Amino acid sequence: MDENLWRSYQKLANRSSGVDYLERINDENKLLFLIDKTLKFLEQFDLEVFKARIQLIKLTYIYYKNDSTYAKIKKRVQSKGEEAAAVLLKSIYFMEDSRSEVDKIVQLVQRVGQPKMRVKATLLQVYHLALHNNVVEAKDLLQKTHIGQIISMQVVDHQILYNRALAQIGMAFFRLGQIEKSHEVLVEIFYSPRFRELLAQGINRHQ
Repeated sequence: MDENLWRSYQKLANRSSGVDYLERINDENKLLFLIDKTLKFLEQFDLEVFKARIQLIKLTYIYYKNDSTYAKIKKRVQSKGEEAAAVLLKSIYFMEDSRSEVDKIVQLVQRVGQPKMRVKATLLQVYHLALHNNVVEAKDLLQKTHIGQIISMQVVDHQILYNRALAQIGMAFFRLGQIEKSHEVLVEIFYSPRFRELLAQGINRHQ
């Protein structure tokens, strides 16, 4: 289901109208609710590796969302009135403490997951930390895991995640007013004329 949802995103993104794409994005909520139900069912079985794979799928849908976004959506929904809000709140996947959830997922993946899974989980956690301006922890995690030394040997998807995590760390420094540190991090990516490709944001037109 996860792969099918991503394929539908890719197809709809190429259409001129973004209405269908926005409607399809709402299906993320259904998938996340289903993942939680599946994990609840699996609690009675000793299938830790399988659980880790499912948790990693969940992580790919929550790591890039800021807690402040959940709060704003909930506030907007509640402004629609009590009855309407009650219905909408049941259909939207909210998280009160995303950091704790991400920590729990990453710990499981690090304990039982395969090497590629562990690298991906770490990069997603680094991005999530930086997104919430926990920039020192994000940078320390990258250094502690030595991912920067092996990233060139990783699959392309992991290299993109690494570059995006670095970019988010740089932006976090900028948001915190530490401009020099922000420049030090971002120059590593944006010095290249192919920076959009490194972030998988399109193709740069250059000679």
